[in-house]
Amino acid sequence: MNNRQSKQGTDNRITALYCRLSRDDDLQGDSNSIFTCASYRKATKPCSSHQIRNVVVEKLVLKQLKLVFAFAKEHEDAFVQMMTQLSSAEHNRLMREYRKECDQVKARISQIDTIVQRLYEDNVSGKISDDRYMKMSAGYETEQAKLETRLTEIEAYLQGQKEQAAGINAFLQIVRKFSEITELNATILHEFIEKIRVFQATKDAAGHRMQHVKIYFNFIGEIYIPEEFIEDDEETEQNYTFEDEETA
Repeated sequence: MNNRQSKQGTDNRITALYCRLSRDDDLQGDSNSIFTCASYRKATKPCSSHQIRNVVVEKLVLKQLKLVFAFAKEHEDAFVQMMTQLSSAEHNRLMREYRKECDQVKARISQIDTIVQRLYEDNVSGKISDDRYMKMSAGYETEQAKLETRLTEIEAYLQGQKEQAAGINAFLQIVRKFSEITELNATILHEFIEKIRVFQATKDAAGHRMQHVKIYFNFIGEIYIPEEFIEDDEETEQNYTFEDEETA
């Protein structure tokens, strides 16, 4: 963080985030530092002519980044628990249970293959009738089909948990590289931010412009920090920005 990026460098990086990564609401930067929806300009898909000022985006990104960074750095266990929605002990217990069930299901599928093969051989040799063979093999095949469905579910869960854990660990590795975050620059944005989505602005009862912005972080996506981990003097509204009509 010693090499501070120029203002233009930060602008260019935010522009890249919009144009390259936010596919539903791709925004591109104009020379006057206002981002306008590229989809509307190019008429590539139905979209409104929404826009947002660069300074507003930077302020919102920095605010949300500080919240997420502080939460992950100072409350790592709570961060991991929130991301997995389980305590470490509970997560480990479930993983052990799923792995055990996975082994059991695989063993039973293999066992059924052996049983059906023996039934076939007994049928060919005349030890059991065709009718008996059909009834018994049909029952085993029904059981095996259910087991294979369950195995697919278990393996999908285990793979999802593996990928989630890898993503969380990758994000924490990035957090540990920095002692603090006080400003935005191209390096910070590249390390932490995956994409930014900007929605059509609306007006509140007082006529002020209100715009919803979603910030997605590398490896973990969108995240909301529990209020108990936010300092009292920090704003608790996350991923929103408000702007007076006069300055919009």
